[in-house]
Amino acid sequence: MSPFPNKKAGWVPPKGWSVARFQHLCNIDMDAVAQSEVDFINDYCTSWLNNLAPNQPIRPNGRTFDPRNPEIGYATFSEAKAAWQQLFLSRPPHSFRDRAS
Repeated sequence: MSPFPNKKAGWVPPKGWSVARFQHLCNIDMDAVAQSEVDFINDYCTSWLNNLAPNQPIRPNGRTFDPRNPEIGYATFSEAKAAWQQLFLSRPPHSFRDRAS
């Protein structure tokens, strides 16, 4: 989960998330079991899948710390998915038998 840098406000949550709601999400334990906590996580995942929340980069931009411009990785779920599909769906599948021969 990443907020966005903002010159006026320091950091702002992803579109559609208030600061209070985003802070609450950040404070949920990793072993969330209460339905309200699971719902918060699900809402964030929906935002991520719809490109409203940033993708987690492999290496963020060390100068701007802006998740919209990672040094390594993709800024959005859709960009990462498209790269994965281009890389792996453009090749014919191989089985273990193919590799062994």
